[in-house]
Amino acid sequence: MKSTVRLLIACLVLFGLGAGSLSAAAPASVNANLDHRLKFRIDGRDWISPSAPLSYKGTTYLPVRAVSNALGLDIKYEAASGSIIILTGKSGASAPGGGLTAAGEKSRGLEPVVAKADPNLKFLIDGAQWTPSAPPLSYKGTTYLPVRAISGALGLDIKYESATLTIHVASGKSSGTGGSGGSAPSAATLPLFDSRYEQGGYELHTGQSDKLTYAGKKYSRVLYSPEPYQHFYVYPEGKYPVLSLQIGASEVMVVEFLGAGGEKLKTAEIQKGVVSTVTLDVSKFTGDQYVTIYARPFHDNLHGEVYIFDTSKYTNDKEASSVLPEAPKTLPLFESQYEAGGYEIHSGQSDKLTYAGKKYSKLLYIPYGYQNLYVYPKGKYATLALHIASTEAAVVRFTDDNGEQLKTANIPKGTVTEIELNVSKFTGDRYVTIYVEPAVSDLEGEVFIFETSHYK
Repeated sequence: MKSTVRLLIACLVLFGLGAGSLSAAAPASVNANLDHRLKFRIDGRDWISPSAPLSYKGTTYLPVRAVSNALGLDIKYEAASGSIIILTGKSGASAPGGGLTAAGEKSRGLEPVVAKADPNLKFLIDGAQWTPSAPPLSYKGTTYLPVRAISGALGLDIKYESATLTIHVASGKSSGTGGSGGSAPSAATLPLFDSRYEQGGYELHTGQSDKLTYAGKKYSRVLYSPEPYQHFYVYPEGKYPVLSLQIGASEVMVVEFLGAGGEKLKTAEIQKGVVSTVTLDVSKFTGDQYVTIYARPFHDNLHGEVYIFDTSKYTNDKEASSVLPEAPKTLPLFESQYEAGGYEIHSGQSDKLTYAGKKYSKLLYIPYGYQNLYVYPKGKYATLALHIASTEAAVVRFTDDNGEQLKTANIPKGTVTEIELNVSKFTGDRYVTIYVEPAVSDLEGEVFIFETSHYK
């Protein structure tokens, strides 16, 4: 039966009375280095850390979750108790506090960064308090501990080979075929945020950020962008065949996966306000080959926030498939792709928002007819229900993208009229032109298209 190593991380707050009270020191910024030189071998096999190790005051630090996944251990975060729980399959693990010193550091392969050292963090291992000799570091939302401290906590043997700058870790498990080739056995899944990636224009949110709650669920880490058109780069490194991306947006979006040469690998539509799972075959992406993930609006009129969640992962499950929320039974026209043409978009405090005694929050308006509106049904709905009005009697004409007339309808003066059009054959970039003209040539009236217009 597996034993549980529980790293309970909590802030140490000292409550006191009077002027002599002590308070906990704030986390301090420290100058560290990402050490791109170091190599790792786990159970005789090469292993590449998804994030470069940190080097601080001669001690090498690794992310706890990445090492656990490399060893095939089960790891999870328990938010209620603030605990990192690791199932090691061993008992009686010791936890020496010493760091692993890499002697003879050279400037080559070191990338200066600013990390956070927090002396207030407390650790409990199997219920007993433990203090590492070197303080834990935090960098880009990931907690790092000294290599030897992690190994000791997990009951591992470790040594450093200075001639080759290689750290050897032995887990005590069977090493399989061994040899210098190949990589350490992969766990069934690897969290995307514990692998190699570049966040591009996204912000990493952790801790108490208000961006961590989405669609009623609380996450511990989220990559967030207040607007689309940002790039996010992932490096599968040939270790897992499938990337399962969990993504959300505040407006309807399209997410595109691009190869290193810019070739389009996959496109998927993301519904607003829900979490969508999109999978991609990444088995051919090895070494430094990367995939670009790019979110853009479903149409240019709506720009929304984009979220990539910490539940995104790599998986060995080749049968995994995308789980996209079903399209709603109706879709407001103004939340779909359209081009306003000569129409004005009115919202906010515009005096055009009240018509026939009803107040609208958004509408398209022109002071007279003879203007075109272009809509793109995308083949997702069978019918367009257009809600339109004119201050004088008018005629509305629907034509396809080849100029062929589809339908003509009369609009009575001063009333809101619903006109339905079959749009089931309009897929991809095909569009419908909506054109309004006066019923009587010398009586030109204002034209309104309302936000209640929709696909169904």
